[in-house]
Amino acid sequence: MTEDIPLEITSSGMANLPIFIAVLIVAAVVVRVYFSIKHNEKPPIARVFWCAMLLIPLGMVAAWITNQLLVNEDCSLWVLSYSALGAAAVILLVEPLVSGLIDQTDLATGTVACICRDILVVAAVSALSFVSLEIACNETFYRIPANSFGFSVGLLATVLLSLYLLGQRHGGVMALVPVVCCTLGIAEHFVITFKGEAILPSDILALGTAMEVSEGYEFTFTAGIVTSLALLEISLGLLSLIRPRKLRTPTHVFPAIAANLCAFLLVTVVELSGFSSIDLEQALDFGFDRWQPITTYTSQGFITSFTEMVNELPIEKPEGYTPDEAQSIEQELAAAYDSTYGSSEQRAAAVAQFNEIKPTIVAVMNESFSDLSCFEQLQAAGYTGPAFYNSLPDTLVRGTMLASVTGGGTANSEFEFLTGATTAFVGLGKIPYQLYQMNGVNSLAKDLKELGYTATAMHPQNPVNYHRDKIYQQLGFGDFLSIGDFEGAPCYHAGVCDYATYDKILDLLRTDEAPQFIFDVTMQNHGGYDYGTVPAEELTNYWVEGASEGANSALNTYLTCINASDRDLEYFINELRNISRPVVLVFFGDHQPSAATTLNDELYPQEDTASHAFRIYQSTYFV
Repeated sequence: MTEDIPLEITSSGMANLPIFIAVLIVAAVVVRVYFSIKHNEKPPIARVFWCAMLLIPLGMVAAWITNQLLVNEDCSLWVLSYSALGAAAVILLVEPLVSGLIDQTDLATGTVACICRDILVVAAVSALSFVSLEIACNETFYRIPANSFGFSVGLLATVLLSLYLLGQRHGGVMALVPVVCCTLGIAEHFVITFKGEAILPSDILALGTAMEVSEGYEFTFTAGIVTSLALLEISLGLLSLIRPRKLRTPTHVFPAIAANLCAFLLVTVVELSGFSSIDLEQALDFGFDRWQPITTYTSQGFITSFTEMVNELPIEKPEGYTPDEAQSIEQELAAAYDSTYGSSEQRAAAVAQFNEIKPTIVAVMNESFSDLSCFEQLQAAGYTGPAFYNSLPDTLVRGTMLASVTGGGTANSEFEFLTGATTAFVGLGKIPYQLYQMNGVNSLAKDLKELGYTATAMHPQNPVNYHRDKIYQQLGFGDFLSIGDFEGAPCYHAGVCDYATYDKILDLLRTDEAPQFIFDVTMQNHGGYDYGTVPAEELTNYWVEGASEGANSALNTYLTCINASDRDLEYFINELRNISRPVVLVFFGDHQPSAATTLNDELYPQEDTASHAFRIYQSTYFV
C-alpha cells in the first residue's frame, strides 16, 4: 500500500502550463498541415491523429489542477510538458525523416531497417508501459525483482507484437498497450486509496458497478499519476514511428496483409497457451499473499500478480471428484443426520412449531456495519461500539463473525450468506456474481420457497450492479426492489437511509400476512469517508493515538454513519415488536470499512500477517 504523503494542492495557475503546451502542439500541427496543402501534398492525417492523442493527458491534468485535485505536484508537470513536446517533435519531425529514408532504400535494406526500428520501439514501449503502470500506484516499484520485471515487460512485448501484426505493422493499434497500462495504474491508485486493496480480475468485470458506487470519493491526482501520463506521451511518440515500408507495387499488398494476419493468429495462440499454463509463483520464485494480495502487487508488480490471479480463475476440481460421488456423500450425511439429531424430540418439536407458525424471516446485511472497538487504541479513546446494538437484551444468538472480504466486496458476503458456500472454495479474488450463473445453485430463497415462503430482495442502488437483477432471480427471489423503488427516499452519507429500507420491509409485512423471506442489502454506510459527508453536528470526535490525521478523520465519519445506522436499527426493532406476528430478524455487517484497513496498517505496521488480517476481517451479527 502506498504511504501517506502530506497533501499540497497545486496552484490553479499551474493549469496554464499544460494548456500552453497543448496550444503549442496544436499550432505545430496547423503549420504542418498548412505547408502540406501549400505544396500539394497529402495532408498528414496519421500525424494529426497522433498529436490529438497527446492532447488528452494534457487536458486531463489541466482539468484536475483547475478543480484543485492535483496534489504533490513536485516537478511532474514539467516532466509531462517536456514529454508531450518531445513526443510531438518525434511525430511531426523525426517520423517523416526516418520513414522517408527507409522508403528510399531497396527492399532488403528497407525491410531490415523496419525490423530493427520496430524491435527497438517495442522494447522501449514495453518498459515504459510497465513503469507507467507501476509509478502511478506503487511508490516502491523500483524494488520489484528483476525476474518479475522481465516477465512483465516480456508479456507486454508479446501483446505489442500481436497488435503490431493485427494492425498491419502500424503503431496505431499498438497504442492500446500504453493507454491501458496507464489507465490501470491510475485505477489501481484510486482502488488502493479508497479500499486499501488491489484490482483483482473480477473487478474488471465489475467495472460498471465500481463506477456506480464511486460517488462520494475525491479523485485527486498525484505526482506519480502525472509522471505516468508523461510516460504515456513518450510511448505514443515512439509508436508513431512504426509504419510499414511503402510497397512499390499493389500486388505486394494483399500477400502482406494475409501474412501479417496468419502471424498474428500464430503468435496469439502461442501467447495464450504459454501464459495460461505457467505457474508464475514457481517460475519466478515468489509466494502470493492470498490474505492480502496488495502486498504481492506491491512487491512483484501489477502484471505478474494480476496474471497469476487470472490463471487461478477456473474453479479447481478436487482430485477424484465426480458429481455422482458428491451427491452420494451428501445423501449419506443427510441419512446420518435424519437417524440421529433429525429424529430427536427437540427436532420434532421444532418442526411442528415451524409448520404451525412459519415466521417471516428478515435478513439485513448492513453495509460496512462493524464494531471497531476491536481496536484497542479506539477503546482507549473512549469508543465502546454501537450503543443500541450492543445493548439488545433478547437476541437468540450474537457475536463476532468472519467475513471473506474487507473494505469492499459486498457481493461476496451476499453470495456466502445466501448459498452457504464459502468463496474460499471458489478462489481468491473472484466475485461469483460476476463470473457464474446461479440457476443450479442451492440458496436460502429456494429452500424457503419450497416451504411456502415468498422471497423478496432489496438494495437501494442500480439493479445491474454485480448483475443482481439477474442473480437474485437465479437464486430464487421473486421480487427485487432497487433504487427505482426508493424514489424520494431520504439519504444519508452514501445513499438511501437504512430506515427507508426498514420502512419498505414494514410495508411488506403489514400488507401480506403470508410467510416471507426478505433480504435487505443497505447502502448508507458505503465509503468513502471524506470529511463533510455527514452532518457536522453529528460528527464524532474520537482521536486514536498513533493514527494519522487523515485516518482519524475518515474513522470519525465512519463512526458517525454507524451511529445513524444504530438509531435506525432501534427504530426498526421497536416497530417489529409492535407487529402482531412472529418475525425472525437476522442482522449482520457485510465487512469492515476501508477506514479500518488504513487504521490497522498505521497502528500495527510490524504485526504478523495472520493477526493483522484477522482484525479487519471481523464483523458482527445477531439473530
